[in-house]
Amino acid sequence: MVGQERGGRGAHGAGAHLARGVHPPDQGRRALTLQFHDSILDVFRYRGADVVAAPDFALPVIERYAGKDVARHFSFPGHAGGPPPLVAGGDVAVAMRGGGQDALDFVEWLTRPRGSDEHDALTEWVDEGGFLTLDREPSHPLLREPALALRGREGRRYDLSDRLIGRLEGGDGRGLWRVLTELFGDVAAGTTAPAGAAQAAREKIVTSLAKGSGR
Repeated sequence: MVGQERGGRGAHGAGAHLARGVHPPDQGRRALTLQFHDSILDVFRYRGADVVAAPDFALPVIERYAGKDVARHFSFPGHAGGPPPLVAGGDVAVAMRGGGQDALDFVEWLTRPRGSDEHDALTEWVDEGGFLTLDREPSHPLLREPALALRGREGRRYDLSDRLIGRLEGGDGRGLWRVLTELFGDVAAGTTAPAGAAQAAREKIVTSLAKGSGR
């Protein structure tokens, strides 16, 4: 998500602003320690940053604290002139055995497709920008394009980082998470050129996969 700046400068202006390297290295390091909701407010409330990687459910938070029509979005650039990648992540609804039929009914209610003329609490949530679904087009204009891309794009990929094993598994501070935060920190601090940092991150991943043991 990109904050619409005063004076009308939107996604393209913000991108150029970042590309010029006007943000000092300490702001890059600070980004690694921010809680997600603080990152949202940093862009849309306090104007301390221009861009944040935000999921669909961030939109109601943005509009609550910054108002309507203040956010824009853009696709991640494609590699070597190719089409932009579309990597999707989601949640899995799990019914515990002790929940009985009520738990199963609730999961079914959450996940079943809705018709275009069907309205209930979940469709209201989708329409207000709570999340994207393959089965329904949201009414919010900012989410309509991503929803259509999710439904129609061939070759889409799903984020399965939670399925990683060996030295790449783990949450905060471990595995792939650590490799990526080190990559971001090196580039943001200016201690390593982007190409060199990317190569170092690749070597860490390859080494971790080869060893296949806990870090």
